Amino acid sequence: LREKGVKAGKILLGVRPEHMVISEAGPHAIPCKVEVNEMMGSEVHLHVYTEDETRLIVRVPTLNLDDEGRNALRQGNAVNISFEGVAMHFFDPETEKNLIYGD
Repeated sequence: LREKGVKAGKILLGVRPEHMVISEAGPHAIPCKVEVNEMMGSEVHLHVYTEDETRLIVRVPTLNLDDEGRNALRQGNAVNISFEGVAMHFFDPETEKNLIYGD
């Protein structure tokens, strides 16, 4: 952001659903509650909300998901979400323009 001349201030962070994962609790995990568990065959589309009511969608592959893992993703359950930090997008909160690519 500094290289692109972006001034200090608020930004919107964008992370695609396929780049988020279910994780252990920790300093980089986002605590959430499952609102909807939508089975799509090879993946589950997990609709969750954070403590401040922000809605997120996480795409969870089902290939290595055992019964315990499936049960953990039921509606109303608490889950932790995280992401690698390599595939993020940054937006101006007022204009919604991408701060890296300018579009």
